[in-house]
Amino acid sequence: MTEEKKRILIMDDEESIRRMFERMLSREFDVVTVEDRFDAVNVYAAGRSSGEPFDLVLLDLEGKHDKNEGRIAVHNLLRVDQDVKAVLHSSRVCQFSENEIRSFGFVGAIQKAQSTGDYLSAIRSFL
Repeated sequence: MTEEKKRILIMDDEESIRRMFERMLSREFDVVTVEDRFDAVNVYAAGRSSGEPFDLVLLDLEGKHDKNEGRIAVHNLLRVDQDVKAVLHSSRVCQFSENEIRSFGFVGAIQKAQSTGDYLSAIRSFL
């Protein structure tokens, strides 16, 4: 019996970053990428409604609509699902304490620009 892949939703406004995550993670995970907080909330809600929920959501801090796109997105996702596992992924993670990150609604954070192995290990730690 084959175990189903965990589903990960990734929000990043940069297309090149979204493609990189798809290539890097798709062997191990079912990856869906979106460009902004509006799509993130809609796709997440649709996954729940269809019986194919996401196991983890990675949200970039900054986006095309707002420099706090990820914080706004996690706030809206929590309205859809109080148990959403949302992780901040940003090159600016070090600017925030763990308590601040959790106060925003994230379960944790991952620094961008890590090696594939480090990134996979970090993601697995949240699942």
